[in-house]
Amino acid sequence: SCSNREPCELRKLAEEYKVDDLELPIIYQNLPLERMDPFMDRDYNLCILCGRCVRICKKIHKKGTIDFINRGKDTRIGTAFLRNYVEAGCRFCGACIDICPTGALSDRFAKWHGEADRTVETTCDICPAGCPVRLKMKNGRVIGAESTAFTDEARLCAIGRFILPQVYEEPDHLNAAVQKIVRLSSGHLIQNIISDIERKMGTSRKKADIISALGTILDKKNEKHEETPVVTGDRLFKIVSKTEIVPNTHMIEVFAPDIAKKC
Repeated sequence: SCSNREPCELRKLAEEYKVDDLELPIIYQNLPLERMDPFMDRDYNLCILCGRCVRICKKIHKKGTIDFINRGKDTRIGTAFLRNYVEAGCRFCGACIDICPTGALSDRFAKWHGEADRTVETTCDICPAGCPVRLKMKNGRVIGAESTAFTDEARLCAIGRFILPQVYEEPDHLNAAVQKIVRLSSGHLIQNIISDIERKMGTSRKKADIISALGTILDKKNEKHEETPVVTGDRLFKIVSKTEIVPNTHMIEVFAPDIAKKC
C-alpha cells in the first residue's frame, strides 16, 4: 500500500476533478523498492514522471543529482549510470520528497505517520547555523521536517531535514529546548547580552562540556567573521558579528569553563 495516501496530491486532484477511471490501461512496472541510501525510500512504481524532483534538484543545487533516464515506456527517474544517491553526490536536503505529488519518494522515518494536522516554524538547534525549519506535527508529536521554502538559501542539511524530527520525537521537547542562536540587534550592549544569557541559562548547564558547537554542519564557504571574546565569572562568551551564517545578526556561542580554558 502507498505510505503517502493521506497527503497524496495526485489523489486529491483526482477527487477534486472527479477522475475515478482511466481509459488507458495501467501498466505496473514491478520495479524493486530502492532502500540502499540513508533517510529515504524510493518506489518508482508510484512515479508519474512529472519531473518535479528533477527540476527542484537543479533549482536548489544548480547541478542536479537526478534526471530522466531511458526512453519510451522504460523512462524513469534515476542517477547517471544508476549509481546510488550517495555516490551520485546527493546532499539529502529532502526537497525532492517534499515536492513529490505521490508516494514515490518518502521519508523513511515519517512515511507511515500520515498527514500532519499542523506545522510549526522554528529554528533548527542542532548546529549554530540556526536554519529556519518547518516541523510537521500530528497529535502533539513531531512526525517530520521540511524547509520553509524551495530555495538554496532555505534548504536544510541532511541532519536538519531527517535527524531533527527524531531528536524532537518527544512532544515536550519543543517547549523545553533552549535556542542556541540568539538573534539580537546591533544596538544591544555586550554586558546586557551576557546578563540575558546568564538569566536564560541559569545553573542547569554548568556541567555541560559544551553548550554550542564551534562550527556548522552546513557546507558554507568563505565564512568571514569577527570574534569578541568576553569573560564573565567562570564562563566565556564569544560575541560573533558579521557572520555569513546568520546575516545581519549576532551569533553568540557559550562555553563551559573547561572549554573556556582551551580557547
